[in-house]
Amino acid sequence: MSEVWEYAVDFRAEFHGKKKTMDVVRRRRWHRDRRPKEGTGDLPPSGMDEASFGAGTYLKLATAVVYELRAHIYLARELIAADRSGLSDPYLIISCASGGAKTLIIEQNLCPTWDQVLVVDRLRLYLDENDSETFPSITIEVFDHDDFGEDEVIGRATVRPILRTKTNPAPPRLEWFQLDRGDEEAGELLATFELIPMNDSKFFPLPKREMVKEDMTGKLRPVIRIPKDVRPVMEKCAIEILTWGLRRLKKYMFLSVAKPQLEFVVSGKVLQSEVLKVKKYPNCSNKLLRLEIDLPVEEIYTPPLTIRVIDNRRFGRKPIVGSHAIRSLARYKQLRKIDKFEAEEIPDELRLEEEEEQEEEEEEEDEEEDQANALTLEEALDKDEPIITVDQVTTTEDVHPLEVETKPLLEEEEEAEASETVDWWSKFYVSAKDHEEEYDGDLMEIYFKSLEKQFDLEDNVKNFTLTRGKRGTPKYQTCGTWKGNIRVVRTDIVDPIPPPWEHVNFYKEVEVIVRVYCVRGIALAAADADGKSDPYIQ
Repeated sequence: MSEVWEYAVDFRAEFHGKKKTMDVVRRRRWHRDRRPKEGTGDLPPSGMDEASFGAGTYLKLATAVVYELRAHIYLARELIAADRSGLSDPYLIISCASGGAKTLIIEQNLCPTWDQVLVVDRLRLYLDENDSETFPSITIEVFDHDDFGEDEVIGRATVRPILRTKTNPAPPRLEWFQLDRGDEEAGELLATFELIPMNDSKFFPLPKREMVKEDMTGKLRPVIRIPKDVRPVMEKCAIEILTWGLRRLKKYMFLSVAKPQLEFVVSGKVLQSEVLKVKKYPNCSNKLLRLEIDLPVEEIYTPPLTIRVIDNRRFGRKPIVGSHAIRSLARYKQLRKIDKFEAEEIPDELRLEEEEEQEEEEEEEDEEEDQANALTLEEALDKDEPIITVDQVTTTEDVHPLEVETKPLLEEEEEAEASETVDWWSKFYVSAKDHEEEYDGDLMEIYFKSLEKQFDLEDNVKNFTLTRGKRGTPKYQTCGTWKGNIRVVRTDIVDPIPPPWEHVNFYKEVEVIVRVYCVRGIALAAADADGKSDPYIQ
C-alpha cells in the first residue's frame, strides 16, 4: 500500500515515499508506463539500455519558425446584452500560443464595429506548413466592460488561422464566426486570421497606426485599420429612415420617459432624431432622416443597425431606456441601378433571400394572429365575449377617421339628447347582427383589427420592438415600440425606386377627444374574500 501514496508534512512541502511521524497529508503516486506507438518498434529500442532511454529518441519536431499573427477584426452582431440598459460595452481578446492582444472598448452596443487589426508578433511555432491541422488554435473571447467588479464573458470561439507567405500572397477573406457562451449562442463575429513568417511580413505592409479615442476610458489608443486588400469593397449609399414615433414606453428607474430621443448606429456612425415630448405628441415632427455612408457591395458583409432610445433628463443625464438590433441592412438595400424602362424587366432571381424570408415571416405572424383571434361576430355575441376593437363611423360615407370634421360640443350634445331613445349598446347590437331587427337610426362600422391593419398602414410603417435588461434574467423585458421604416439606396442612382412610404400622408398634429365606452365586464377574477371584486377601469 505504501507504493501507491506519497507523504509530506503539508502540501507545500516535498513529498516522499515512506511515511514519517510528522506527515499529515498524502497524494497518490502515479506510475506511468511507456508503451510503443502503433507501427513503431519495441521500447526501448534494441541495443539501448532502458535506463538511458528518453522520449527524444522517437519525438521529432519540425524546425522552429518565427511567425506574426494578424487578426482582422471587423464587426460583431447580435451580442448578448449584459447591462441593465439592454446593451453591452464589448471588447475582444485573442490568445494564441504565448501571445495575445485586445481591441478597443465600444460603449453600449450589441453590434460593435471595431475595424481593427490585432498583431501578435514573434510567435515561435513548430508546424507543418502543408498541414493546417498543425497550425495553432486561436481563442477568441468577447467581454463586457464594467466599471465595478469583474468583466463578464459574452461569448467565446476557437478558430485556426490561414498561412500567408511570399509564395502564397492571396489575402484572406472575412468570414462569420459563431460565438457561444456555454450551450447558448452569443452572436457572430466578422473577422479573419492569418499567420505570416516574420521574414515575409515586409511584403504585406499594414496601414499606419492612428490614435483613436476610446469610448469608455477617453484615452487615446493606437489602432491599425484593416488594409484595403482584406476590407470589403465599399460603395456610397444613403440610409433613409422614416421615424413615425414611439409607443408604449415603460418607466425607467421609476420615472416616466418624458423626452425620448432616437439614435441610429451603423458602422460606428450615429444619426439622431429630434427630442420628442411624448405626453403631448408621441410622433416625430421631422419624420425623414438621411445618413450617407460607405457600405459593402457584397450582402454577406452588410453591417447591422442598432436603434437606441435615450431619455433626456435633468442634470444632463441621458440613460438608454430601450434598444433594438437589426441583424443586417441587406433586406432594406436596393440591388442595382433601375431605370424607368427596366423596372418591369427585373427577374425574380435578383430579389434578396432575406427580404423574401422576412415577408414570409410577417405573413405567418399575421396568419397566426388572425387564427388566434378567429372568433366570428355571432360567436362573440352568443358567448358574451368582449369585442376587441370598435370604432364608430357612419356607413353612409366612406370617410377616413382623420378627415372627419369636428362639430361644436353643443351640437353633439343636442344630437345625443335627440337619440336618447336608442342607446349606444342597442346600436352596437343592431349593427353587429346585420340589421335583423327593424331599426331606423344610425349604424356602426365595427373593426376587429387594429386601425393600422384596417387601413393598411403597416405596409409603410413597421413596428420595431424595443427591449432592455440583461438577457436571461427576469429584468429582460420589452419596453416599447418604435414605428418607422428604413431604406438603403445607392447615391449614384439617378432615378431610384420611390420609397415605400411615398404615399403616406404626414398629418399634422391634431387635438382629438377619445371616448371609451365601458359597458360591462365579463368573468372578472375574484379579488375579495367573499369571491367578488370591486372593479374599476383606469
